Amino acid sequence: MTYGSIFDIRRYSIHDGPGIRTAVFLKGCPAMCLWCHNPEGQSFEQEVMHWPGKCTGCGLCSLICPEGALSMEHGRPVMASQACTGCGKCVEVCPTRARSIVGREMSVPEVMNEVELDRAFFDESGGGVTFTGGEPLAQPEFLYELAETCRDLEIHTAVDTSGLAGPRVIEQLAPLVDLWLYDVKTVDCDSHISAVGCSNELPISNLRWLVNQGRDVMLRIPLIPGLNDDDGSLAGFVGLLESLDWKRPAQVAILPYHRLGNEKYARLGEAERVNDRVRKLRQQSLDAVPCISAERAELITEFYACERTTSPVLKRARAFKCLMEQKTICINDGELIVGERGPAPKATPTYPELCCHSLEDLDILNNRDKIPFAVSPETRRVYEDRIIPYWKGRSMRDLIFEEMTDEWKAAYEAGVFTEFMEQRAPGHTVADDKIYREGFGHLRK
Repeated sequence: MTYGSIFDIRRYSIHDGPGIRTAVFLKGCPAMCLWCHNPEGQSFEQEVMHWPGKCTGCGLCSLICPEGALSMEHGRPVMASQACTGCGKCVEVCPTRARSIVGREMSVPEVMNEVELDRAFFDESGGGVTFTGGEPLAQPEFLYELAETCRDLEIHTAVDTSGLAGPRVIEQLAPLVDLWLYDVKTVDCDSHISAVGCSNELPISNLRWLVNQGRDVMLRIPLIPGLNDDDGSLAGFVGLLESLDWKRPAQVAILPYHRLGNEKYARLGEAERVNDRVRKLRQQSLDAVPCISAERAELITEFYACERTTSPVLKRARAFKCLMEQKTICINDGELIVGERGPAPKATPTYPELCCHSLEDLDILNNRDKIPFAVSPETRRVYEDRIIPYWKGRSMRDLIFEEMTDEWKAAYEAGVFTEFMEQRAPGHTVADDKIYREGFGHLRK
């Protein structure tokens, strides 16, 4: 039985051939395209991907890693991708599923069982299966058996490829493939070597053979800024199209450039394939230490202490105007897209008019193990001298608490309502609006 490496099977794909399709992603690719949007499909080996949004910074992954590939920095795991063997021990211990294995060995029957689940959609829409990657031609025996099984089952088969394979591979597969989605990056050989890592002679030769044989081929050209979007490159594409001996109507799709793969590089523990400017900015962000900035709190406190307007609406509008006029705007060297919440990277503002941090809160933020926020002595002094004294009894939280009944306060002290629910997630306390609409009595029934 033939086995291959798969890193994803995606249903209801509508951009990879006609109709509704199931896209099967084969792992491994001989090319190293700088703009690759599936970097997890480049390596032929099993890999570990990290999802920072799910990570709580517990550190279990760094403790269990037998290779020492994981370390904790600022409460977050950092992976040395070259040291990772993809053993998956960190995945097994992660309590929040913030780590996952990329790549699994599957047999041809296992893949086809997954594909056939969507047979009804294929029949109704004229769809089928698309083998993509990675580079599917890099697993020729596996791909051949998959395509042969699809032919026997009368499932329309498309192959999304860059043509990086020997002519014999193409010739054997050709009778089994209904549609070739053939990527051409650039016609210029030097540019291809620089951006993809290999010559384009073989892919173009294979393309010419397929077209000459009358196979159904759709040329797909990803338009990459700075690589193939100039007049000379576009003229080269036109020249290639005109030079091909088309037996069928020529099909060409221009694919817009995007950077969806950049975040995946970070999840794999690899540096994004970007220019020096972006690399420098990314490193600056990684090196920045999260901290509490007192700037906004000072500005808003000074404003409310001096403002005499009684209208809450006007007061808030003028407070917003004050912040916009006086807040530090952080624009770092080399940035084209700018914007920081505070006066520096990862400097976090506070909102004392809503809920004023106590000195104990600041100490906890400064000293906690998971995602600490540094509090400088100056920030602590400003809070102690000016911000806390002014907002005591004036913050939104204090005003709301004054209106609550003794019974509610007792429930709060007993832990029925947590601080997290109180400040950030009213949905947790109102059960999807059911309490407001139907009351506790309905829930009791």
